[in-house]
Amino acid sequence: MTTAQAQERSWQCDKSLVECLNHLFTSGIACDVTFLVGESKHRIPAHKTILISRSPVFYAMFEGNLAEKGEIAIPDIEQEVFTMFLWYLYTDTIELTVNTATSVLSAARKYMVDRLVKNCETFLKSSLTTENVCLLLEQAHIYTEEGIKEDCVNMIARSPEEVLKSTSFVDLCGVCVKSITEPDDLAVEESVVYEAVMRWSEAECGRQGLEVTDTNRREVLGDIIYTVRFPIIDAKYLSQHVIMTDVLTSEQLVSVMRFQQDNKAYHCTEFSVNQRKVREPIKGIFECISRFTGTVSGFWNTRGVKDSDSISFVDMFLHGLQLYQTDQNVIIGVYSPGGHSLYKESHTVLTNETLCNTEFHHIIKITRDHTYTVVLYGGVRTMAYGEQGFSTVKCRDGQIRFMASLLFPCRNTTVDRGQIPRLLVSF
Repeated sequence: MTTAQAQERSWQCDKSLVECLNHLFTSGIACDVTFLVGESKHRIPAHKTILISRSPVFYAMFEGNLAEKGEIAIPDIEQEVFTMFLWYLYTDTIELTVNTATSVLSAARKYMVDRLVKNCETFLKSSLTTENVCLLLEQAHIYTEEGIKEDCVNMIARSPEEVLKSTSFVDLCGVCVKSITEPDDLAVEESVVYEAVMRWSEAECGRQGLEVTDTNRREVLGDIIYTVRFPIIDAKYLSQHVIMTDVLTSEQLVSVMRFQQDNKAYHCTEFSVNQRKVREPIKGIFECISRFTGTVSGFWNTRGVKDSDSISFVDMFLHGLQLYQTDQNVIIGVYSPGGHSLYKESHTVLTNETLCNTEFHHIIKITRDHTYTVVLYGGVRTMAYGEQGFSTVKCRDGQIRFMASLLFPCRNTTVDRGQIPRLLVSF
């Protein structure tokens, strides 16, 4: 047997199914369909049998009544993305990045590959930060991914100043910029909004090959300029940073200054005069933060002592707790870092399930990097308890840390085992 024959034979020998399929895809052996991908119509060969086994869309494309023949054009997906997508169909693995996940998600939706859709959504939600949220918002806008767009909008509402000052803000399209700077719940100083759109206008002038002048800034901003609420901007900031430019017309400046000088009696029509405000949490809309790896079915009775946990939070809203099944009312207390009572109410936990959502009567606002204590009063009799607890749990905006309570020391519930298995939170 020659060396070439041995090498040709070796790819099938002692290899897993996935490894062999990967070789088929990368080598192009025995391909029976070719895709012309992207604007450049890059040729990518593949195997119909593999594709129709993974996607109902490909099945209809190759086996339906109107089955396509010859080379197939895929103009709406980039070469890199389509290659990644096909590689997943062959190997069931994919290496996603923030730059590619949204476009891969769009391809997965188009060809109805539901497992990949879920993988992409999970990756994007776990990867979302104030620094990359603008990048993902832009991709969600391009690919009409409303779920990802909603996640981005929620993060922007939670951390508006960080987003407006991020490096990726200037890379947004005008539509996305306006979607950020226009809403009433963008809770930042108006000067921050102004500086953000000025940075964006400078970048946009560069993209359009224009000199960065105030006239050109005003031109590229278009309607975006009207999302800055100049009438309610700090008067000192207005005089030091805005009046000296030609971003506003002389008529607009006069209108804004009259509004401020006439104690807001003058009616300014071009710009909103409404104060921006923080978005309020919605009762009943929350997600679960789990702190135990496992649950043990077994009777737990602390006989009159407290079960407590101290928790260091990120900025969030605490809606309640998820508790184990019990046959009694539970009194829940929440305490601030200084020991001030934020909440203490009795709850009935009636369920046939192991876990039960127990929502507070009012939502508690939690501040980043402060340690709060959650207490179950009067002894707890439950049908289960948690074990193999995490001391740190990653969430959207950082990490939540669990630790032993110093305010209410407890020997029963600890970081590693016990009660209070999950938090009900929104961000």
